[in-house]
Amino acid sequence: YQFQGSLVSITLSNCSISEISATSFSNVTDLQHIDLSINQISNLPVTVFQHLDKLCHLNLERNQITAIQDETFTNLPNLKRLYLNGNKIKVIQSRLFFNLPKLLLTYFAVDLSGNPMHCDCIVYKLNRYLQSHKSVNPYHLDNWKCESPTNLAGVRIAEIDEILF
Repeated sequence: YQFQGSLVSITLSNCSISEISATSFSNVTDLQHIDLSINQISNLPVTVFQHLDKLCHLNLERNQITAIQDETFTNLPNLKRLYLNGNKIKVIQSRLFFNLPKLLLTYFAVDLSGNPMHCDCIVYKLNRYLQSHKSVNPYHLDNWKCESPTNLAGVRIAEIDEILF
């Protein structure tokens, strides 16, 4: 898909979309809301949201996303809500939320619940970072659980102690 015009909102929820190209949204730079929930998207090109500096709401929940590259969200200075819940994300990249300090000046909400997370020191640091900033709302934090390694399977991410790493 490739969209054109002055769209500010697009909802493509439950449309059986399995692939998004790097240029899908390159001609609709006024977009503020994108809903791609309940599809079969497994891969997000790192530049798919690159020119969307007005984007404030991004819903990618209940897809098949297994990984997100480090800089996928770095050019989204107005992002307020990010839904990644119910995907197959196992590993969080260390620079995934690289521009979070800019976002923390306002309000930012993220949901990563329902993903088979591999809990490592990066997940621990992300969790502590999100909890320590009052302008960040980690949705359903109680439901963010580890699937691996085995000794942490089923443990809530909020309960992980740094000593484990």
